[in-house]
Amino acid sequence: MFKKISKILMCVLLFSLSLTACNISKQNYSKQNKTQTEQEDNNKTKSKTIANFKVNATEKQGPLVVTVKNVVLKEINLSNKDLKTFKNERPELVEDGNILKTICIYFDIENTSGKTVSIFPDTSALIAFNTQEQIDDKFLLPSDQNFGDMLGNTKKKDCYVVFKVNSNLNDINLLKWKFDAFADDDDTTMFDFYFNINLDKKGEKNNESDIS
Repeated sequence: MFKKISKILMCVLLFSLSLTACNISKQNYSKQNKTQTEQEDNNKTKSKTIANFKVNATEKQGPLVVTVKNVVLKEINLSNKDLKTFKNERPELVEDGNILKTICIYFDIENTSGKTVSIFPDTSALIAFNTQEQIDDKFLLPSDQNFGDMLGNTKKKDCYVVFKVNSNLNDINLLKWKFDAFADDDDTTMFDFYFNINLDKKGEKNNESDIS
């Protein structure tokens, strides 16, 4: 489900392509080059990292250990083609146009017990305290992130979840991330994970990149 969107998001989150510049005669081809450049720009989805914060916050609930490693604030400028894909598959995400403001949380999970447990960061809620926005209805989930049952004595590395936000990304400085987990087959022993993530410090900024 949502395979095209998942592919777009995976490219945005995992790969950064360098821009190449071409020197073309300004006098003879300026108008033609401008038109061609505009067409090329419309055919590329661009990703701009506003800030990348190193968090390294760990919480243990029952047998589960979750470590939040990074939080990335990113703007995604969808190409015309990708915008049509979103309109067909997730129209609620592009109600305001082709620019998506997103928060991506990168984390690791470890099950320290010998039993299977269930964990659901893909149904979590995120609150931006200072902008008073709760983000739980515009959730993006790439297809390679499979949560739920987790076998005993196993780890999941480099997990990530993505949220679309309405707030100005530069205004967000405090996040609260909440999700649930269950430690038995009957889903009766529940654990609540809460992460208070302070983004008040300066994060690393990256250049804009094109997504093929």
